[in-house]
Amino acid sequence: MKIKNLILFIIIIIVMFFASNVTFFLMTEYGDGKSRQNDFILAERIYDGIRTEIEGPILVAKSMAKDSLLVEFLKHENEHSEEYNVEQMKRFLEGIKDVADYDSVYVISEESRRYYTDRGLNKIINPQGDSHDIWYDIIMGKNDNYNVDVDKDQDNEDCYTIFINVKVLDIDGKVLGICGVGISLDKIQAVFENYETSYNLKVNLVNEEGLVQVDVNDINVETTYCVADDFTKASEYQYSNSGFEGFTISRYVDELDWYLVVKEEKKATLLDRIDYNFVKWSLVLFLLITLISILLFRKNYCYSDTVNQGNTDLLTGLPNRNYFKEVYGEHGIYNTTRYKSMVFWDIDYFKEANDTVDGDKVLVDIVAIAKECFGEKGMMFRWGGDGFMIMMEWSVDFGYELCKEFCKRVEKESEVTISIGITEVKLSDVIKKNYHRAVQGCYLVKEMGGNGVKRN
Repeated sequence: MKIKNLILFIIIIIVMFFASNVTFFLMTEYGDGKSRQNDFILAERIYDGIRTEIEGPILVAKSMAKDSLLVEFLKHENEHSEEYNVEQMKRFLEGIKDVADYDSVYVISEESRRYYTDRGLNKIINPQGDSHDIWYDIIMGKNDNYNVDVDKDQDNEDCYTIFINVKVLDIDGKVLGICGVGISLDKIQAVFENYETSYNLKVNLVNEEGLVQVDVNDINVETTYCVADDFTKASEYQYSNSGFEGFTISRYVDELDWYLVVKEEKKATLLDRIDYNFVKWSLVLFLLITLISILLFRKNYCYSDTVNQGNTDLLTGLPNRNYFKEVYGEHGIYNTTRYKSMVFWDIDYFKEANDTVDGDKVLVDIVAIAKECFGEKGMMFRWGGDGFMIMMEWSVDFGYELCKEFCKRVEKESEVTISIGITEVKLSDVIKKNYHRAVQGCYLVKEMGGNGVKRN
């Protein structure tokens, strides 16, 4: 055994021991029941404040979707001229805005793709021509009839806005369009800033991946991630006391499908909190642990590389979205010209298929087919659920042909079909924009019934 390895090992033991003991000590100092109860009361106050701000807009948006006048208008929209329709919708939305006084009130027709606002006709929704409109196809492709999203409002000087989108359905359940209201983000930011200043906190609303949706600073919105031990879709608060670092409390906000995260950092210095009697006994225990560690080190010293299971999908063995974020970053740009095209695919009607087939087996079988079709020229990721992303070294023309062959093989060799979107990698665009083009192609295939490939 080399002496330098032993020294390094002892140093690591020293650092880990004192770090763990200091953390334990400070957790006992700060983690008493009374302190935790106060933390929960404060988090509950913030949670109630958020619900007060959003319950009204959500109720208005859902009421709009059920308004018989709006339903009838969308059903018979093509019977009237554009000028007539714009004027009718303008009056309808003006009446809602006069009463509710929201920053945005809008209706989008599925038939004509007209984007009506209280000011008139905003635009014609065109995801293929305007990447900003991709959100519409994404929402229409989901099973949920209700969605909350943060985006820049093109009709309001590109201000960050919380949009509450609700699908308008006829009596048979056919989707006629989307209606909703928008609340300027600065109204929620003002509530957060008040709590942060008054209680020395950091308050965020994040999605299930930890991506920040609401922050007092616009620069952090949809660009930074909030790390938490666990996000659980439950009405209970998830509490984590970090001792010297303070605490973190999170709770699922059902109306938004987001999570409230409240953090506090303690300002007390370490020397002010040390109990030297505690330190004395810690040293005795440290010496004992060090002696045992040295004996174990002599007996069996080895070094092994570890695999970050958090970056690997356990079912398929593929790298997952976490791995992609760490290596490339969704908001960065490609730093290599290796990849020429990007593919996004998922299984058609997978939730329904799960009732009759073994979902895990289907995923594993299709991944095996994909590996045979794309070979070593394609790097595949499990993006989440039944969604997969592939970055390919092939050109988009050749990749398109491979995708068609892949689609046919899945239909022939498995019990399901897939929808595929493929796009050319543009190095001038951020990675997220390239990804959205591929996803858009996939959803367009789904709108046409699935089991196909769309080049976008």
